[in-house]
Formats: sequence, structure tokens, C-alpha cells
Amino acid sequence: MTSQNIISSILNLKKRKSLQYRSIISDIFDGKILSSVQCLTCDTISTTREA
Repeated sequence: MTSQNIISSILNLKKRKSLQYRSIISDIFDGKILSSVQCLTCDTISTTREA
């Protein structure tokens, strides 16, 4: 088995697993958090995305 086949198998398993746990609750509440902080001195904005 090549490394390409192993990676492909892992991605397929992950894809099947994520489809298995879909529900109306996860459709509504599942998402990502976007946080922003602004420096009061230089007005630079730092943004972070969390899963």
C-alpha cells in the first residue's frame, strides 16, 4: 500500500464519519468562532479563527 493510498483511505474514513454524525442540531449550532482584538495604541486588528 502506497502513502497516497493510506492518505486517501484516511480522508475517506473521515468523510464518512463526518457524514454519519450530521443532524439538525449540528447543522444549526456547528460552526467556527471568529475573534477579533483591536490594539488601542496602533489600531491594529488581530483576527483568530477557531474550529
